[in-house]
Amino acid sequence: PLPEPTLIDITAQALPVSANATSNVSPVHEDPDEFIRRYYGLIRDHEYDVTFDLLSPDFKARNHGPSKGGFQAYVDWWDSIATVEVWSADVDYDYTTIAKVTAVIHYEKKTGSQYEDTVHFQLVWDEARKTWLIDATPFT
Repeated sequence: PLPEPTLIDITAQALPVSANATSNVSPVHEDPDEFIRRYYGLIRDHEYDVTFDLLSPDFKARNHGPSKGGFQAYVDWWDSIATVEVWSADVDYDYTTIAKVTAVIHYEKKTGSQYEDTVHFQLVWDEARKTWLIDATPFT
């Protein structure tokens, strides 16, 4: 007969952690191309308060400051779009704290007109929030 298997309780084997311990391992974060897909998915769901927060402070200052209508102008523009799809998103580079993604975005306006645009997104990593932020596009 075979011996009985031995069960080991790994939860009881916690390792002590020093209060001053640091790690050289970078936290795993979302791939930049997946961030772009998620951003546009949130746009499709009309989660504009969330997507506006995924724009860097510099991007907002350049493109959505008070003189340019702020958050309401952002919402109004996206409300003019019936559908938006990411047809492709490719990482040009990812240096952990900055990245560039080239994406082909297809827009259909509520007026019925359609167009696609190749957009080069410059992203910055927000360590405090553990997310990418859109920092620049060709128009900024």
